Amino acid sequence: MVPRKLLLMVLMAAIVASLAIPATAQEEVKITIVYNQGNEVRKTAALLLADNLKQLGIKNVEVLELDWPTLLKGLRNGEYNVFFLGWAPDYGDPDDYIYPLFYSKAANNWVHYKNTEVDNLIMEARKTLDDSERQKLYEQASMKIYEDAPWVPLYQPKAILTYRTWLNGVYYNPIWGESQIRYYDLWKSSDANQPDTFVYATYGEPESLDPAFAYDSASWGVISQIYETLLTYKPESSKEVVPLLAESYTVSDDGLVWTFKLRKGVTFHNGNPLTADDVVYSIERVIKMNQDPAWMLADFVDKVEKVDDYTVKIYLKEPYAGFKFVLATPVAAIVDKETVEEHGGVVEGQTNEWMTKNAVGTGPYKLVEWKQGELIHLEAYDNYWKGWDGNHVKTVIIRNVPEWETRKLMLLKGDADLVTTDTLHVKEVQGQENVRVVFGDSLVIQYIGLVNDLPPFDDVNVRKAFTYAFPYDEFIEQALYGYAIRLRSPIPKGLLGYSDNVPLYEFDLKKAEEHLKQSKYYEALTGKTKEEAKPEKTPEKTATPEATPEVKEEKKTPGFGVIAVIAGVMAATYLLRRRR
Repeated sequence: MVPRKLLLMVLMAAIVASLAIPATAQEEVKITIVYNQGNEVRKTAALLLADNLKQLGIKNVEVLELDWPTLLKGLRNGEYNVFFLGWAPDYGDPDDYIYPLFYSKAANNWVHYKNTEVDNLIMEARKTLDDSERQKLYEQASMKIYEDAPWVPLYQPKAILTYRTWLNGVYYNPIWGESQIRYYDLWKSSDANQPDTFVYATYGEPESLDPAFAYDSASWGVISQIYETLLTYKPESSKEVVPLLAESYTVSDDGLVWTFKLRKGVTFHNGNPLTADDVVYSIERVIKMNQDPAWMLADFVDKVEKVDDYTVKIYLKEPYAGFKFVLATPVAAIVDKETVEEHGGVVEGQTNEWMTKNAVGTGPYKLVEWKQGELIHLEAYDNYWKGWDGNHVKTVIIRNVPEWETRKLMLLKGDADLVTTDTLHVKEVQGQENVRVVFGDSLVIQYIGLVNDLPPFDDVNVRKAFTYAFPYDEFIEQALYGYAIRLRSPIPKGLLGYSDNVPLYEFDLKKAEEHLKQSKYYEALTGKTKEEAKPEKTPEKTATPEATPEVKEEKKTPGFGVIAVIAGVMAATYLLRRRR
């Protein structure tokens, strides 16, 4: 009897052998779709998109799985033209979505979208304090973005927390999500494995531990345990902040001057006391370095002033209602001035390599070790200003485990207390003994980015073709088990600025092909002239990944990337079929 695995390999080899590369392959425009390692939901989505693009006749499609730092570096360098990403809130204001993602000069405008009208609407909404006026401005901007189709908005998922029942003190904050749960509040029952140690199994790892540079969930999740900010969110609120390193604060009547009284007796992990000098230095450092997250301070802060050793004034350029939330984000974390100066100081417009891999904060946990690609080890800081009375975990191990089956096994055996669980796999752990699965409303958005200044996406018709090429509703139903809602605009449901008036894109391969034919890249993408295209072979609107289980095109021996797509699409199709 032929083993099933071998049979599948033979089948795939037969499919591959039947394909051919057109003679003009080197002249084609290549579509390179990237997603981050370990994210199986994005993997499935990327492969389904690739399958539909091939149904449209697009010849050169490659799907790449990349580790998180490599993906971010590649996007910064313009190496890929299609990517799957999400956006988790930095703070609870609509400006935190629409500005970084679509303002033409924003560092995280990965799609390189440029529209002067949208820029003006975003900046006007930022300066407006009246909520009803802001709502109108954001709706106008969202409508214009819809018309320009610079991206493919996908869905707003439910948050999932999956952990052992012996873990206590877990609470969900829509701003923090899973990655920024405060470990200081956690404790384990006496029957737990390693009662004083918290093990978190997730995928991906930080890009950096420097608050002035880091701008991703993995980085912020670690930074928020080591460093602290002047203000912080109430445990389960996305709209209320309270003092943290600040003992109290006041705001002037005109909203321009914020005065902070600092707590006394707070020390950094090296024993140095926290003073106003550190606060002034930290904020000015972010602005001077001018890295990706710097806009949250640089756009609003005019100057920072030390009044005395424990009093700081921050002057704003103009009133901004969301500024209190900005001060609760990791970019506003307070670093030790002496430590930074001893290790490279601040160089305008540059990163600090030492701060990327090391950390000295005032938070409850100090960095012991970072084995890149494997784990991060934190230990309780004995002199933490809140103290260690009561129940707390003293050791934290954050493991990078890209494979879901390994994470699941760690959870079920009790080797991990909390594991990252995609909606794709949530039913595999629901109802398991000693496992708790909690859902929460999320402010995270997921989308497909189309890099607007790279071929072929400098043509609006190609972008619109992509908006019609993804099976939104089926994907949410089958791959996400319905634990998500469609995304309409950059601003998620639950925030000021969201509007049901913004239309949804629809899955329609016939319309996708119509837009493709109207583009200047039709021949470069398909290898056909528009006259050669046969209307009777236009894909039907109802075509789904299930209807096309393999990629079948007339090519010669394909490259490695094409083989990966073929195998992956078969797997993705199987996943959706299984869920039926």
